[in-house]
Amino acid sequence: MKQAISNEDLMCYLDDEMPADERKEFEEHLKLSTELQRKLAIYQALRTDLRNSNFYLANYQRSVWDQVRSKVTKRLGWILLIVGWIILTAYGVYFFLADPEESSWEKWGAGLLWAGVLALLISVIRERYKESKTDPYKDVLR
Repeated sequence: MKQAISNEDLMCYLDDEMPADERKEFEEHLKLSTELQRKLAIYQALRTDLRNSNFYLANYQRSVWDQVRSKVTKRLGWILLIVGWIILTAYGVYFFLADPEESSWEKWGAGLLWAGVLALLISVIRERYKESKTDPYKDVLR
C-alpha cells in the first residue's frame, strides 16, 4: 500500500475483497500501526453488530388502530378520490360536449387526449397493484 489506508480499504479487507498482494501489504502495515488496529477493531464490532441486528423495534406490536387504518382508511380514501374524480370529469365532459360553440375537432382532440391519459393511468395502477401483491417490503415499518 503506497498511500494511506482509507476506510474503504479497511472494509475491503474485512469483506475479503482485497487482492492477495495488497492484503499482504495491509497485514504488514496492520502489525506496525496501533491506530489501524483500533480502526479495524471498530469496523469489526460494527460489522458484527449489524449482522446480528434484526432492524425491528423491540416489543412492537401492531395495534388495532394500525390495522384499521391500513385496511379501511387507505382504501376508503382511494375510493372517495376516484369516485369524486369520475363525477367531476363526467360533469366537465357533459358540458364540454353539450357546448355548441366548440367545434367537433376540438371535441375529438380533447376526447382522444383524455382517453390516452386514462389508458396510461389505468395501466400504471394495474401494474402497481400486481407488484404490491409480491412486494417483499410491504410490511416494513417506517
